Amino acid sequence: MENNKIPEGFNKAIEIADTVSRVIGMIPKIICFLVGLVAVGIGVYGWWEDASLKRQFSARTDGVVIKVEHSLSSKKEDIYTFTYKYSVEGAEHVKTTSSTTSNPQFSVSDSATIFYDPSNPERCYIAELRSSTGESNMGAIIFIVVGCLLMLLSPWANFGRVRRR
Repeated sequence: MENNKIPEGFNKAIEIADTVSRVIGMIPKIICFLVGLVAVGIGVYGWWEDASLKRQFSARTDGVVIKVEHSLSSKKEDIYTFTYKYSVEGAEHVKTTSSTTSNPQFSVSDSATIFYDPSNPERCYIAELRSSTGESNMGAIIFIVVGCLLMLLSPWANFGRVRRR
């Protein structure tokens, strides 16, 4: 009769291999969770930066575009430079800003909404340029939502790994 007895160290080797397999199986879950966590962090930072900018540049006035120049960047992108003027408490300010876009947002004599720092009216931005370049809370919201989804779905992440039965 043949001896079907399993060698002594074999069961321990099977236990170790099973443990290693479980640990390796956790790697996609951990990666998915960490990517989600980073995405949420980026979204919260973006949201905080936007809120900080709104607090800092809390005063608003109307301005007028007085000059528009067009040029090409080294990458052949259109760059529009806008010179605009605005008044704060009787003092007139003239500023210049640039925007990379395929079509200009302003022409000469167009009005623009200017947000400025009440403690230093020279620090300002044109509201229409900021929103047209995509700098809004929408990017932050997308990062937060996608990050939360990744973190919530991470327990089921397998990255194409097939489970054994």
